[in-house]
Amino acid sequence: MKHKIIMNTKIFEKRLLLISGKGGVGKSTVCASFALTASRMGKKVLVVEMDEKERISRLFGHANVGYEGAAVYPNIHVKNLLPDLALNEFVEVQVKPKAVARQIINSQIYKYFAAAAPGLKEFVTLGKVMLLEDETGRGGRPIYDLIVVDAPATGHGVQFLRVPFAAAELVKMGWVRKQAERIIDLLTDPERTLLNIVTLPEEMPVNETVELCQSVDRLLGIPIGYIIINSVFPQVLKKKNLKVFEAMKQRAGANSRRKLSREEQEAAGMMFTCYEAANRRRQLNEFYITRLKRQLKYDCLRIPFVFTKAFDFNLIDEVSSHLVRALQKDGGE
Repeated sequence: MKHKIIMNTKIFEKRLLLISGKGGVGKSTVCASFALTASRMGKKVLVVEMDEKERISRLFGHANVGYEGAAVYPNIHVKNLLPDLALNEFVEVQVKPKAVARQIINSQIYKYFAAAAPGLKEFVTLGKVMLLEDETGRGGRPIYDLIVVDAPATGHGVQFLRVPFAAAELVKMGWVRKQAERIIDLLTDPERTLLNIVTLPEEMPVNETVELCQSVDRLLGIPIGYIIINSVFPQVLKKKNLKVFEAMKQRAGANSRRKLSREEQEAAGMMFTCYEAANRRRQLNEFYITRLKRQLKYDCLRIPFVFTKAFDFNLIDEVSSHLVRALQKDGGE
C-alpha cells in the first residue's frame, strides 16, 4: 500500500531513532512501522534489535536474520545485535590473527570475564550501533539514511543507555574513554538522535513512561522525540449516533416484553453490554492519555487499537498508515 507522505517529516531526518517502552506495549511493532514508513519515503533503513527472540524480521514475513542481518523489504535491512556476539566480534577485530581471537573467545576465563564485567556487553553493542551509523559507502555517503533501534524494554532501557556515561565517569583516558565520548556525542546530539517511547493508555505503562522520561532527562540528556500511545481503543459511536443509540436502548427496555422475543431481548442486552464495556474502556484510555500529557511536556502520537490476531506485515502496514496520519496532524498539514 503506497502512501502520499505529507506530514511532519522531521523525525525521519535524524540518523538514529531509539524506540523504547515497557515490555508488551507494541514496541517492536512500532519500530518496524517506523522503518516501513521511512522506506516508503525512499530512505535506506537499518533496523537493529537486540533480543534472542527475533521479532522484527518475522513482522516482515522473513526468517530470522541473525547478527549478520539481511534485507527483509525494499530499502529495509535488519540486524540482531546480540550483546554476546557483539563482544565476540569486538575481540576478533582487536586481536590478530583470528585463530588467536577464537581461542580467547572459547576460553573459560573470557566467558567468566564477559559475564562478570558490568556493562561491558552493552558498551560494545552501543559501540557497534555507533559504527553502523558512521559507516559510509561510495562517495562518503552513509550506507543507511536511518537506523531504528528496538532498544531494551523500560526495565533495562535506562541502564543500557547509561553504560557509556558511566564509562566516561570512571575512565579518564585511553581507548575506552574516547569510545564512550563518541557514543555519548551520538546519543545526545538532537540533530542526529531521538529517543521515542511507546506506551499504552493504561495505568502501569503510563507510570513507567513518566518514570523513564524523568530518568532520561535527569541522568542521560538524550533528546526525547515522541511518546507513542499505542492501541488507543476507538470511539464506538460518533456523538451524532449516540443519542439514537440511547433512545433505542430505552425503547427496548420499556417494551421488551411486548415487542421483543426472548432471543431478541438477549441479543439486544448483549449489544448494549458490549457497547457499554467498549465505551468504558475508551473513557479509561482517555483518562490515562490526559494524565500522561499533563505530566510530560513531550508531543504524543496516538495509534489506534488494531483488531487482529496475526502479528505480520499486514499489522505493521496498518500501523504505518496510522503513524502517517498521526504525523500529519502533528505537522498541522
